[in-house]
Amino acid sequence: MVLMLIGLLLGWKRELAGAAFIATGWLIFGIAEKGWPPVPYTAFLIVAVLYGYLWWRRRAGAQAPAPSSTPPSPGVILAGRLALGLLLLGTLGTVALMTLSWRHE
Repeated sequence: MVLMLIGLLLGWKRELAGAAFIATGWLIFGIAEKGWPPVPYTAFLIVAVLYGYLWWRRRAGAQAPAPSSTPPSPGVILAGRLALGLLLLGTLGTVALMTLSWRHE
């Protein structure tokens, strides 16, 4: 839990380090609990993914030329929607599985 909180604070200045701390803390928490962490802790992973994405975009932006004013291609929009849909579906699936496992205990 402490690693996740450190990652949240560290991510404001060092996105990659923050993402790594959060993901490592989440994994250690899961191992210590001998199962998936409770569903609200998924929010930490979402923040870790966003920090990682921000780091990746900033790193790519430093090497890429200035962006043009052309709109994104339909393929890029479709890929973004697919990724968001999979993220939401995975989150809902995790919630459903954890709810079922709690009822059987």
